Amino acid sequence: MSTQTAPTQATAPTRRRRTTRSSWGAPIELGVVFGGYAAWISNSNGGSTTRTALIAVVGTVALAIVCYVVGRVGPAVARELRAALHGAVFGCAMGYLLSLSGYSLLRASLVGLALGASVTAASFYWFYEHEA
Repeated sequence: MSTQTAPTQATAPTRRRRTTRSSWGAPIELGVVFGGYAAWISNSNGGSTTRTALIAVVGTVALAIVCYVVGRVGPAVARELRAALHGAVFGCAMGYLLSLSGYSLLRASLVGLALGASVTAASFYWFYEHEA
């Protein structure tokens, strides 16, 4: 008595599911860290408690919303524009933190511009190398 089994079809390889960009988890985390650091800088420079709390809340909400929008819009646009979006968000955030820490507006703007350009170049390289 022999037992024969029917030939099985090869199954397609399973792909790991990528996390969705539409979640609020990462933007909220980035916003909280940014808002906390901005509040710490403001408090260290002698800001009032009300001003420090306002800076923390506004910084947290603003960065979280901007990061969420960039994460939602990002996959739908060309990699050049997506890299520019990432660079602009990073450059503006760092320029704002530098202006809170006592740098002049011109110096904070120039450093933010340089950092934003650097992140734009690095993001473009990453998107160019890792997209199909």
